[in-house]
Amino acid sequence: MSLETKTMSERGTAQTLCRVCGSETLRSHMLRYRRCQACQLLQVDQASLPVELARYYSSDSFEVERNSYLLSMARQSPRDIEWIESFVPRGRMLEVGCSWGKFLDVARNRGWQVSGVELSQPSSEWARTELDLPVFTGKLEDSPFVGSAVFDVVATWHVIEHVPSPMEFLHACRSCLRPGGYLVLKTPNAASFLARVNGQAWSWAQDVSHLCLFSPQSLEDALAKSGFKVKQLFTRRGDFGNPWFEIVRGTAVKAGFQQRAKKALHTDLAAGDSRSQRAKTLRRLNLAFDAGLFLLRPIEEALNRSKMGPELRIVAAAI
Repeated sequence: MSLETKTMSERGTAQTLCRVCGSETLRSHMLRYRRCQACQLLQVDQASLPVELARYYSSDSFEVERNSYLLSMARQSPRDIEWIESFVPRGRMLEVGCSWGKFLDVARNRGWQVSGVELSQPSSEWARTELDLPVFTGKLEDSPFVGSAVFDVVATWHVIEHVPSPMEFLHACRSCLRPGGYLVLKTPNAASFLARVNGQAWSWAQDVSHLCLFSPQSLEDALAKSGFKVKQLFTRRGDFGNPWFEIVRGTAVKAGFQQRAKKALHTDLAAGDSRSQRAKTLRRLNLAFDAGLFLLRPIEEALNRSKMGPELRIVAAAI
């Protein structure tokens, strides 16, 4: 039986199982999420998923704004590739959820043989035509890479929280790797300080597409059940920017001020320009908080040492 299968109890009521450990010990937590009491996974109730996800993925709202993405990846990718190269020599790399392809482009320029998988047709087409990258359009499970067992590294940045069946996704990643190959993964940390402080205003709990939010424990459990051995697990601020700014943002959301700020920011802007302008404004605000609150960096580092930073980063070897 699939972990996502709904079973009927003796009273005839439907109960959803945890998508990682299969436990029935799910409790309402916040918004649409239920927390597994066994492994601490947060998962969205399934009842409304098909309609919501079809609407979400038929729009362009799930696509990353290209210019912001390219600038961000130009800054981040060299550091991430150096991190990967600290535990595996250059070889064959597959990025799942490669967006517009900039990370793969940087990796290729450093000597990696690269391939990609991307759900968005416009993003994957742009990566193929503009960057000349071998990118498959669609889900990993439908790609020709599944079962190939030829890659030295599978990298996936902020993808696993979007998939309805995380265990199937991890098994598919495992099948792409040679024995001893590495899965490198980033995802929001549901056990982070920010998640606890902001609660229902935590930014990563508000996106309709964030179906499973992992804690260190639930992610380690999922990897162990999928044929991986965790080699490294730590937290960083990652895509979240300055954590103190995020707390201010979450406080504004809870106080009901977020929509006013968004309206003021997006006035007289087209949709694409609005997203780009918002990204630029957020970068400036994060830089301002970094400069003004630099004395709080030791606290941020202490949270990371306790695995309570905003973003989980993990390296796992295929066994």
